[in-house]
Amino acid sequence: MENTLTLQLIKLNCYQSDEAKADEVFLKFNKKKIWPVKHRYESMKTGSLDINIDLKDIAINSLVTIELWDYDWLSSNDLLGTFKIIIDKTGGPFNTDMATNKKEGDRARYNLEWQLI
Repeated sequence: MENTLTLQLIKLNCYQSDEAKADEVFLKFNKKKIWPVKHRYESMKTGSLDINIDLKDIAINSLVTIELWDYDWLSSNDLLGTFKIIIDKTGGPFNTDMATNKKEGDRARYNLEWQLI
């Protein structure tokens, strides 16, 4: 499509998990779960996980918000934070730090690696 780009989500980096053992993370875009594709969540303590998801036909000069959620078995899932990405021109890879909900006790520190093609 003309005047659109593909946002490639490459890697999720965890510098500090919210939970002591590990976070059970998944990503959402436009209220839909987009990753992981074959599981409810991925366990993550620290380190990196490959994402390799393409979000196609994103309008140029738009702001995309990717949400990072923690899966909970017994209660509602928790929004850990968001990644805000401006879709402007091809390039990358780039890194965006997660903005937290700024609740007391929030410990999670994540980073998203992405590029535009």
